[in-house]
Amino acid sequence: YLYFLNHGVFSFLLWTVCCFFITKLYFSLLYLSASLSLSLVPPVENPCDYLGRSYLHIRQDLDVDLRTEEPPPKCFSPKKLVHTWVGHTKGVAAIRLFPHSGHLVLSAGMDSKIKLWEVYGERRLLRTFVGHAKAVRDICFSCKGTRFLSCSYDRYIKLWDTETGECLARFTNKKTPYCVRFNPDEDKQNLFLVGCADKKIYCFNIDSGEIVQEYDRHLGAVNTITFVDGNRRFVTTSDDKSLRVWEWDIPVDMKYVAEPHMHSMPAVTLSPNEKWLACQSMDNTILVYGVHNNFRLNRKKNFKGHMVAGYACSADFSPEGRSASAFTPLMLHWLLPNVECVFRRCIIN
Repeated sequence: YLYFLNHGVFSFLLWTVCCFFITKLYFSLLYLSASLSLSLVPPVENPCDYLGRSYLHIRQDLDVDLRTEEPPPKCFSPKKLVHTWVGHTKGVAAIRLFPHSGHLVLSAGMDSKIKLWEVYGERRLLRTFVGHAKAVRDICFSCKGTRFLSCSYDRYIKLWDTETGECLARFTNKKTPYCVRFNPDEDKQNLFLVGCADKKIYCFNIDSGEIVQEYDRHLGAVNTITFVDGNRRFVTTSDDKSLRVWEWDIPVDMKYVAEPHMHSMPAVTLSPNEKWLACQSMDNTILVYGVHNNFRLNRKKNFKGHMVAGYACSADFSPEGRSASAFTPLMLHWLLPNVECVFRRCIIN
């Protein structure tokens, strides 16, 4: 202050302009580093096995058969903590298991990094994907798991090679993406959907990098996208406290679900038999909608007992579909036939 008093207002204005341009240069370099999208070298010493196969190869030397498509006849509630993966410096926004086998898990961190981990064996950190300038919001594997998409608060959606860590492409519409999903059909792996903060859902073509379709009937930010009915339709939820059902490639919703008592549903999970949608509502309940009965609410299956306000929480089903779990600071486990809470355990301090 004494310096500015001695040298006048001109020096103060000059100092303010310099600070502005330095800040602008800093953020420009930050976005430039994001556009380079380089992946760190794998921290494991031997990423391949003795036959030269990468970690994408499904292991057969385990006590579980990861190649089978049949779920176990009966699953049991978890009783103890098996392992903790440590590596992110901030919170984890999303985790995704490798398609079909589940022998790898992908985590998206608020530290702008994406990490790939082993689920079995030594449970090592296999690779760290660096390229986003801000926190990563959502991730999604392709149907074979060889590629995956990530969307971030830096307004970019990036396509990655799971094995090599290379960023294959990047897309942006200058809007903040909240969720991203590949089309699950094998013949449509060049198309993916992105739900954004501008109340719209965009369909991108990976080959051309352009937007080929827009769905714009929501009145709030789009939180989830879930494919149902043999991937011919998809369900979206939004901050406008509604649920909408869309036919693929038709930008008009075929079903609109909204009630005065409804709350926002930031997480939706499809059951293994693809008959039910478990929607995590912000009023501390899990609502179940039927996929094959015109998406009606099943009032007999209303799960309560957990606190979700202020937490990024989600629900999931056991592989055989007999029970459901809610992942919150207090993990709860319900049996579906009688909606009875059979297990609860605190998972944070």
